[in-house]
This record gives sequence, C-alpha cells and structure tokens, in this order.
Amino acid sequence: MLPLDCCSSGPHPEPAVPPKNEASSFIALGKGLLFAGALFIFGQLVGSFVEVLHPYAWTIIAAAAVKIFGWLPKDIEESTADWGDMVGATMVPALLVGVSISYIDMGEVVTSLSNPKFIVLTVATVLISTLTSGFLGWLMKFNFVEASITPGLVMADTGGSGDVAVLSAANRMHLMPFAALTNRLGGALVLFVTSLLVPLLAIAS
Repeated sequence: MLPLDCCSSGPHPEPAVPPKNEASSFIALGKGLLFAGALFIFGQLVGSFVEVLHPYAWTIIAAAAVKIFGWLPKDIEESTADWGDMVGATMVPALLVGVSISYIDMGEVVTSLSNPKFIVLTVATVLISTLTSGFLGWLMKFNFVEASITPGLVMADTGGSGDVAVLSAANRMHLMPFAALTNRLGGALVLFVTSLLVPLLAIAS
C-alpha cells in the first residue's frame, strides 16, 4: 500500500500503480524466476520447522526483508519485478477462468440470490469492512482506496482465488503480498478470537 506524505496539507494524491517495463529479456525473466523460486523454497523450509505461520507467509516476509534492507542488486530486483509482471499479465486471466469454472457453484449462487437476508448481510459485510479499513488506513496516512482493497475487500472475498479476482478487477495486482498476509495472518487471528468468544456466548445464552 502506498503511504501518503504525513506533512502535506493538500488533498490526498491519487493512487499510483508502480511503473512496468515495456519489454524484458529471457535472461532477466530467468533471474526473476530463479530468485522467486529461492524465496519460495526458503518459505517452505522455514514453514516446515516453524509452523506458527503458513509457508507462504514466510516467503512474503523474506521477500519484504530483502526489499527493505536492500540486499538485492538493482538488476536482480528489476528482474524479479519483470517476472511478477509477466506472471500477472499471462497467467491471471487463465487463473480467473479456472477459478470461475471450478470453484463457483452456480446453483448455490442462484439459491443465495433468492434469499434477501443473505444479500443484505453480504452487502453490509463488504461495505463495513471496506469503509472501516479504508478509514483506518487513511488515518495512518495510507491511500484510502488501496487500504479499502487490502485488507477490506480481501477480507470479504473467498481466499486466495478471491484475492486474484479482487486485485485484478481493481488493477492492483502489486498488492498481492499484502492480500496473502491478510488471509493467512488475519484469518488465523479471526479464528483465534472466535474460539475465545464462542464459549462466552454459550455461557451468556
């Protein structure tokens, strides 16, 4: 997500999408694939020993640490960005088609749409989560739109496949690491809090 200048007194700037290269060489894409694979293997290894977090979350944390501390040479960093752009441009459309065919049960969709309570609850969940996360992000000097998308809309989608659908529709695929952490860490936190509250609700009832 893009932080805003905390000292600016004017209107908040429009969200900016990171620039993309028009073309990349096969060597650059190979470097990006190699480093992405190394990060993935690292996340799987750490996740197998430290099971507190999902291996994918460890991969994202490692990538963030490499970026924050500037451990990568500039050319390899650009190569990994080119690889990510290529994957997003070529594989996301096919992934969305596969997700829509394999994961969406049209019979359940029609049944749900015939239930007014379900529609009201769904709309209320999306609006409340989106506006709340956007407002809290705005208070912390993040862009309102991107804070609304992640974790707002991401929290209300169907997991990893829903993240792809939401971010591709919003043209914010570069927020995928934030969306993945929102699902892994946020989902675990929700389950933990729910497990604490359910016994209390049972006692109260």
